[in-house]
Amino acid sequence: MNVRAPWTTTALALLALQMACSSSATTPDPTPTPTPVADGGQEPDGAAPDDAGPKPVRDAGPGDATVPTTSFKNASTIAASKSFTCALTTAGGVKCWGDNTFGQLGNGTSGAATSSLVPVAVTGLANVVSVVAGQAHACALTRSGGVKCWGSNQDGQRGNGSNSEPNGPTDAVGLGSGVEAISAGSLHTCAVLRGGALKCWGTNTSGEIAKTGFSFYSTPQDVTGIAPVASLSAANTFNCIAATTGSASCWGSNSNGNLGIGGTDPTRTPTAVFQMTTALTISGGGYHACAVLQGGEVKCWGNTPQLGFASTAPRYTYPVSVPSLESGVLAVSAGATHTCARKADGTVACWGVLNGTKIASATAVAGLAGVTDLSSGTDLSCARTSAGVSCWGKNDQGQLGDQTQTPSDAPVAVLGL
Repeated sequence: MNVRAPWTTTALALLALQMACSSSATTPDPTPTPTPVADGGQEPDGAAPDDAGPKPVRDAGPGDATVPTTSFKNASTIAASKSFTCALTTAGGVKCWGDNTFGQLGNGTSGAATSSLVPVAVTGLANVVSVVAGQAHACALTRSGGVKCWGSNQDGQRGNGSNSEPNGPTDAVGLGSGVEAISAGSLHTCAVLRGGALKCWGTNTSGEIAKTGFSFYSTPQDVTGIAPVASLSAANTFNCIAATTGSASCWGSNSNGNLGIGGTDPTRTPTAVFQMTTALTISGGGYHACAVLQGGEVKCWGNTPQLGFASTAPRYTYPVSVPSLESGVLAVSAGATHTCARKADGTVACWGVLNGTKIASATAVAGLAGVTDLSSGTDLSCARTSAGVSCWGKNDQGQLGDQTQTPSDAPVAVLGL
């Protein structure tokens, strides 16, 4: 999902595309070498967001009228979730498609019968620069720095001061201006303020809000103990940030070493990712996370099948390099059980498990060129080019936006954007 920061009860069940196991050997990285936890790994029942995940600073793509100004560090123009997807329009609005059981399409309706196989406009939005999606909610960041959310709100993930679910977008309390980036996890949301401070809200059952108090918070809460944030990713049931210093920190659940801190103990306190000093952007998925370093190298940690190489260890609790992605990567988006990387040459490579298909190592997605933005969800991914938005993967709820419910291994054009 990058600050799409960006993917949720454990569930962003948002993201499951591809899996990772490459016969290309990679010597696990750090020196002092921590020992990977060797007890059995697991696949997520549902996973983050990815969009879930944070969206890295984007370079302006040809024909992309919604590219934000440089004051918006982590803008995402597409947000792939589990059963629905959203995207910015060239007019600065948002359209969503797929499941609408909880009103996640944002068009003033809710219920499975109101789901849509093609994009429908989210009501009451204008001048949007970024959109993110969690398990069943979504949020938009406006050019004035305000945050509006819609969809499910059982854990206060909309930040409107309650857990009620009025149809259509509502304001996040206290965030009418001054926000620079947003990211949605499964059942929580986070925002970076101008200056680099961080606020989060929604479920806190795994410490997503970095507090020890209540099980959920329906208004934005300060996250302390971190350096100014450069990139944010609210993931499945954890969060990660890359700081302006190049360091990275994660907190929340940690059953597969997805925090990258050298063990599997969970923590409600932001904790430094092991030997991470040059991170530019970061993205968390179901039970793994990845970062793009200076020079364009990708390193990942957590559940081994999502790390892009073959290994007998079920998980790596510290960052390891992804083979063939030692340079040239601009952004990475971690889904529930897969990851995709956007390269400087405009192509996309993915690895992991996509809709039941195992992709052992970073493999180019055929038919994609000139990609300017990327989002991975649960069993699907989407990419933006000058020609529009294309998605591939699972489609049982119409989340590919091609007016069918037929899955596709190859990118298909989203209609009506």
